[in-house]
Amino acid sequence: MRAVYKVITRDVVLDNMTETLEIIPFGDVHKFTASHDGDRWARFLREQKESLTHRKLFIGMGDYIDFASSKEQEILSSPAIHENTKTDLNHLAEERNRAFAAEISFMRDHLIGFIDGNHNWVFANGQTGAEDLAGRLGTEYLGFLTHITLRVRFKNRGTVSKFIYIVACHGGKAGGK
Repeated sequence: MRAVYKVITRDVVLDNMTETLEIIPFGDVHKFTASHDGDRWARFLREQKESLTHRKLFIGMGDYIDFASSKEQEILSSPAIHENTKTDLNHLAEERNRAFAAEISFMRDHLIGFIDGNHNWVFANGQTGAEDLAGRLGTEYLGFLTHITLRVRFKNRGTVSKFIYIVACHGGKAGGK
């Protein structure tokens, strides 16, 4: 997988200085696998949807769907694997990404972006699963490592009042390596 470092800046407007901005990271969902905690994920989605306001932002932290690890993808890219099989795998990964995007579509205008994980499918066109999700939901692809600057403004002031700096990365291989 290519290591992409992204630097982004985003403006956030709050009504006044007493409002609280919530930044909610989510990741390691591992959707469509036996290790996916469906009940916890459904509860998270329900709670976030019910409490959604303009003051809530989300950052995708990687491993949304767990299609194949980087090591498994190396094996699957082997010339020994038939092209039709590779095409079928790409279609299945796209189908799963589409379903995941639909499931979190309520976050659309509240997403800062999506970081790559270590179980991030790379499509035949070179686009990662995180890039595909970002495109489907109209937000930023954040690469493997990102520096985000949130410029907070208040409606009653014309200038930037606060800066919030976030450095985020999914991490490397399993087991904290």
